[in-house]
Amino acid sequence: YLLPLVKLQNAEAMHQVAMIARLQQDSDMELDYLTQAAELGCAKSQCCLADRFSEGTIVSRDFSKALDWCQKALDQNFPDALLSMAFILRNQEKRESSIAWANRALLHDVQEAYLLLAQWHHDDHEHSEAER
Repeated sequence: YLLPLVKLQNAEAMHQVAMIARLQQDSDMELDYLTQAAELGCAKSQCCLADRFSEGTIVSRDFSKALDWCQKALDQNFPDALLSMAFILRNQEKRESSIAWANRALLHDVQEAYLLLAQWHHDDHEHSEAER
């Protein structure tokens, strides 16, 4: 049911095909459809690509590309892009900036930001215990 929409260059359908490919662990197909959808302006796909480049999953880690894709989603006021930016900054070990972006994500009701803030809190706790 998605393929006719994909042939019509429907970005949302392409994003869905990419997510199916991810579940099937077909990273080439995932990357292909994420990229196509992102280039067509799908903010969800732009965030996913930002995350993949930040984490180095299915592609080589590249913070410049991660930031570029994330910025495209931010330019569309896509709330999940706030969290993507927080994770990119976390992966770059930019703690204060990461926390600030996570807090911005919370203001837009992106609940997953609580997980990132909890990770920072846990890391702080472990660090302070190690210093004792």
